[in-house]
Amino acid sequence: MKSAPEGSRIVRMGGDEFLMLAAIPADSPEPAEMGEKIDAGIDEYNNSHSNPYSVGVSYGWVSMPLKEDMTNLDEYIEIADAKMYEMKMKKDKYRRD
Repeated sequence: MKSAPEGSRIVRMGGDEFLMLAAIPADSPEPAEMGEKIDAGIDEYNNSHSNPYSVGVSYGWVSMPLKEDMTNLDEYIEIADAKMYEMKMKKDKYRRD
């Protein structure tokens, strides 16, 4: 929540998956800045705790205008989810090809 743009709404989708909705201009740098803030927060947490493990995170976002007469967000969620899994695969040092 500390990384989200002002006025955002964050909803737990289930387990450890969250959805954030934010109304921001199309050319806004906020999505990239938010990613940097999330990564910095995770690094700060890992460096300040002596856990025998590291906490990690993967995320994806989509910045698209709402469609007229739109009734659900499924299309946008699928795009963001695909980007999140792409990041997850790149970060997973134990992944087998």
